Amino acid sequence: MRVQRKAESAWNIDAYMTVEASFIIPLVLVVFCVMIYAAFFLYDRTAFYNDVYLLCMERACIKERDKGGSGEQASDLWEKKRFAERYLAVKEVRTQFSESEKAVAAVGTAAVHPAVFGGSTIMPEDIWEIGVRTQSLRSDPPHSIRSFRRIRYLLQTAAGQFGENP
Repeated sequence: MRVQRKAESAWNIDAYMTVEASFIIPLVLVVFCVMIYAAFFLYDRTAFYNDVYLLCMERACIKERDKGGSGEQASDLWEKKRFAERYLAVKEVRTQFSESEKAVAAVGTAAVHPAVFGGSTIMPEDIWEIGVRTQSLRSDPPHSIRSFRRIRYLLQTAAGQFGENP
């Protein structure tokens, strides 16, 4: 019995590389596009959370005398300016604030519409939404600074009367 050797191995068939490349290259390109969109989404989510928190903190620092008119208008103008063109993939931004005596709470949502694969099975549109909930306690920084300076002055005055150096 004589064993015949194959003249060609499986890897020496003409055009095998073309077939493999036609499957692998598009798959690699799709993976890279999804990774780039995921990076844009992560950046937008971080920037959006930062912006909503800053707006919440800014509203918490509005003084009582400014609440009537100019303070709210200034805050709304700052909000529009803040959300103007900062994001890479966000199209719609909505914020809602609820204020109490001690704190300000903010809820923000932003819709991201992927342009390349939007609505396909690779990147469905319904998962691309950013939601943020945050709150900030009301504060009056000038009042805190004045209180600290007053206490420091009183301690220095008391120490000076008793001949001590604080």
